[in-house]
Amino acid sequence: MERRSGYEISSSNDEYALKYGHLDLFRDVDISSVAYLLDKCEEVEVEAGLALLEEGAANDSIYIVLEGALQVRLGATNAAPLLSLGIGACVGELSILSRLNVSAHVIAQRASRLLVIKGELLWSFIGSSHEAMGAQSARGPFRPRPRQQ
Repeated sequence: MERRSGYEISSSNDEYALKYGHLDLFRDVDISSVAYLLDKCEEVEVEAGLALLEEGAANDSIYIVLEGALQVRLGATNAAPLLSLGIGACVGELSILSRLNVSAHVIAQRASRLLVIKGELLWSFIGSSHEAMGAQSARGPFRPRPRQQ
């Protein structure tokens, strides 16, 4: 079963800066230093109710919300949401960085568009930009500021 539909992204540095420069992950990063990596990422559109990450399952990608909203739930997929994540939020990074299975369910609260960064690219993103490493160490590993919904 296909869980998402995606399309590759290919843009100039200026287009990347417009599309992603407002995101916490890229806020203090020279986009030109990671543009070749962004070329290897994809954007996906997911429908409301889609289980993006499943508690206890393996994961190989991080997902950044470009449009829409996600919910984090513990236990069952129909459990009450612990929190809602909006534009700029990042999920999946803890399982990639810790090399452990996913710790919670992540469900699309409504139709959403996400930037997908495969785990093997994550380390390249970190290593390719000194600014990215400095900015992320100040905020912690890929933890965006919570947004009010």
